[in-house]
Amino acid sequence: METLPSPPPPAFRSWILERLDSLLSESLRQGSPTDLVRYRLVVGAACFFVVFNLL
Repeated sequence: METLPSPPPPAFRSWILERLDSLLSESLRQGSPTDLVRYRLVVGAACFFVVFNLL
C-alpha cells in the first residue's frame, strides 16, 4: 500500500494564498469561498503561464 505525501505546512500554504489574494481586487476577495478558490486558481495559472512564457 502506497502512503500519500504529507500536505505542506500551514505557514507555506498561507503564504501562497496571501500572494494570490494580493493579485485580486477587493471585491473578488470578498466573494464566496467557492468563487475565491476559482479566482485563486485563475490567478495562479496566469502567473504560471507568464513565468513559463519568459523562459
